[in-house]
Amino acid sequence: VVVQLPPKLLEWCGGGSDIRLYCKGADSAVLPKLADGLPSGDHTLDALKEALDLWAALALRTLVWAYREIPTDEWQGWHLAYRAAAEDAMEVTRFKAGGPSAIGRMQVELERGLKLQGGSAIEDKLQDGVPETLQDLRAAGMAIWILTGDKVGTAKNIASGESDGSKASEDPTPQRIRSLSGSEASADPKPQRIRSLSGSEA
Repeated sequence: VVVQLPPKLLEWCGGGSDIRLYCKGADSAVLPKLADGLPSGDHTLDALKEALDLWAALALRTLVWAYREIPTDEWQGWHLAYRAAAEDAMEVTRFKAGGPSAIGRMQVELERGLKLQGGSAIEDKLQDGVPETLQDLRAAGMAIWILTGDKVGTAKNIASGESDGSKASEDPTPQRIRSLSGSEASADPKPQRIRSLSGSEA
């Protein structure tokens, strides 16, 4: 999301550009977009990765948070070009079909050089009856595919039914869990107006 900070909040944040891009998502999508060059001896990123792996092993849902200051001249040029692409019917069709498009390229262009803010984890238990249903299906010899945007460690625990504290059934059949990495795009390519935190539109 792109926001425009009101003057008082900008001052509280230490100044800089009042136009900010804030991103959240899976570590596999956000971490590759971070700016290079952490200060020498800074182990923040290593500590975050360790924490994410630990949280995933506990079947917690994890997110990574980052941001970037966008210079006004860069934003103005980008926004005009993005609006033009979003109003092009062919580009919208390509974008919705998942193919190469100007909309997708411009989203990637903006989401670069991010600064790491941190990570979070929440408990998100399976709905009642889901672990038992998974166990019954496995006991019946049925193959089960679970599509999730979680980390691999979280996906393993969800698939085994451990996210609610139950034990996985003893199944000698090896489970294949694949990690599909890639950036996520908004389902709506239409440009959004910048809203300042004071409520006015830019």
